[in-house]
Amino acid sequence: MQEDRMWIQLEDGSEKEVHILFTFEKDFKNYVVFEDIENKDGTVYAYLYDEDHQLTAIPMEDMEMVEEMIGAFSEEDEEE
Repeated sequence: MQEDRMWIQLEDGSEKEVHILFTFEKDFKNYVVFEDIENKDGTVYAYLYDEDHQLTAIPMEDMEMVEEMIGAFSEEDEEE
């Protein structure tokens, strides 16, 4: 497996390989932002992850900050 990829488990129990765009830490929380390898429509997903790499939903109060990070990443990526 490539370093910038990971497998996630979907609600139906199946697994899907995704491409990790970036990770970051803020206020002692770890975040991962990724995209579906098979669907290149520009949709990105963001989750919290713990030391066991378990994903959990991001609380609503953190979403604005995460969206700003994704926007900054997108701008940086466009400049390259």
